[in-house]
Amino acid sequence: NLTISDEILGYGSHGTVVYRGTFENRPVAVKRMLLDFYDVANHEISLLQESDDHPNVIRYFCSEQSDRFLYIALELCLANLEDIIDKKKELFDDPQNILFQMASGLNHLHKLNIVHRDIKPQNILVTNSKTNPNGYRVLISDFGLCKKLEPDQSSFRGTTAASGTSGWRAPELLTENNQLRLNKGVDIFSLGLVFYFVLASGKHPFGDRYSRESNILRNNYELDDIELYEARNLIESMLNSNAKERPTSSMILKHPYFWTNERKIEFLLKVSDKLNILDRDSFVILSFEKISKKIFKNDWKNYFNPAFFENLNSFRRYDSTKLLDLLRVFRNKYHHIHEIPSEFNITEESYYPFFSNLFPTLLITVYQFIGNKMKNE
Repeated sequence: NLTISDEILGYGSHGTVVYRGTFENRPVAVKRMLLDFYDVANHEISLLQESDDHPNVIRYFCSEQSDRFLYIALELCLANLEDIIDKKKELFDDPQNILFQMASGLNHLHKLNIVHRDIKPQNILVTNSKTNPNGYRVLISDFGLCKKLEPDQSSFRGTTAASGTSGWRAPELLTENNQLRLNKGVDIFSLGLVFYFVLASGKHPFGDRYSRESNILRNNYELDDIELYEARNLIESMLNSNAKERPTSSMILKHPYFWTNERKIEFLLKVSDKLNILDRDSFVILSFEKISKKIFKNDWKNYFNPAFFENLNSFRRYDSTKLLDLLRVFRNKYHHIHEIPSEFNITEESYYPFFSNLFPTLLITVYQFIGNKMKNE
């Protein structure tokens, strides 16, 4: 049922060639591998069969063997992420959705206790989608270096042969300490690099290809091409040099960067409601006020247009040195948005962007505080 054409789609390591083909009249990509690497191919097929029941993981169809080669039929895609970004193809109107799909695919693998170990733009494939809002589906591919952990296993020993691809590897993969225990964090670091690659139009946070690995070891990176603080915060956490401090794939999916503006508003309103019933001298409130310096300097009224602040104070009095009162402003003005003078042109749709432009760190700082101090709430 598998037919292979002469059209070459690409090349892989160890003499692997990818051809266009058909399987049961369906267009497929056929990966031809030398039988010398049968064990590697068999390992990859085994993991594909286990993990491909997810829209963001490459689908496996079948495999066939000849005297010299093993053929693996896989889902045919338009291109990989590197091709799309490097060639400036304008495919992605919604990069946030693209990143979420990548994290969803990786989360699926990690739930199955599979560590990919070679996350990079070339291994992220893109195909058309009739169901995804932006028209594209993103898939994780190439399982040749994957590590399957046992059900009770959370880490594994590194080997002398470094896994992954130069410039896309976590710092713990670059050390000479073979006794070091590795975990799923190696994928999180690599995914953080790919996130930046997408958002920064092909740039790498650790510089050019010749200095990347030394910069990774020195934890020397820049995220200057990302303006949105929520995105910067997420990627910074993923690039933490300490693997244990990186977020899990499930935590990444819950990060505020992926929230809609409606959900961001709802979160801040709930926090304001919860905190305003507490005594202002309580430990929680006093701790909350200590994080204000991460959001504004000394007095938040200086961040507003004077006429806007005058409008605020005409209805209620606020202590503009207190973070709790800034949240009260956020809550009260949202509930009485019609009271905001039309000259400021603030609508429900522009409400959150208006505040986040003035206080870019507000959401993330409050979110982290709640996670640390009021997790059970």
